[in-house]
Amino acid sequence: MSDQITVGATAVMTSLVGLTLLARWWVRPEPSGRHRAPTLVLLRCPTSALDTEAAFCRAEGRVTVHARTRITKQFVCTECRSSNPDPLTADEARQEAS
Repeated sequence: MSDQITVGATAVMTSLVGLTLLARWWVRPEPSGRHRAPTLVLLRCPTSALDTEAAFCRAEGRVTVHARTRITKQFVCTECRSSNPDPLTADEARQEAS
C-alpha cells in the first residue's frame, strides 16, 4: 500500500512541476526595458575617465605620466599616486593675472 502511495505522490509532484514550468512559459512577459532589449553584438570602445599627459612629478623628481580626472579635475601621478599642481589651472591663473 505504501508503494502505491509513493508512486502516486511522485506522479502528482512531477505533473505539478511540469505544469508550473508550462504556466511560467505561457505567461512569460515580452522583453521590455533596456536591460532586456535585444542588443547588437558590436563591441564599443570604452571611454576613459582620465585625461593623461606627461608632467613633472615633484615626489619622484622626474617626468612621469599624470592623469586628470574629468569630474574633480584632480591631477595625479599614475606611478606614485601623489597629487601635483595642475599645469592647466596654473596657465589659466597666469593668463588671468596678466
